Amino acid sequence: MADSRDRSTLRQLVGDLVARLDANTHATLNDAFIKVGMPPNPPEEGTKRERGERSYAQVPDSDLHTVARNLLANGYANTAQRHRIEDVLWAESSPSEIPSRI
Repeated sequence: MADSRDRSTLRQLVGDLVARLDANTHATLNDAFIKVGMPPNPPEEGTKRERGERSYAQVPDSDLHTVARNLLANGYANTAQRHRIEDVLWAESSPSEIPSRI
């Protein structure tokens, strides 16, 4: 089970990737949100970054893993970001214990 610190870390790491969605145009931004599992929002309301932040703020913690995995699958993370997110996802999934001696 994930503690709130892990969830906070994951939310911050994924939020850094969400900022990269603003490379889309206003016209394609909602499609990008939907593709990664975030809710769309009206294009006339704010800058692309503001729209991304608003959409991401609506993502419940229960859907955070899905959004993280979709962002990774769609190439929004560099190697270091991907590894940090994968580590948090793995830690939250209650991995089996690996004995020191196999």
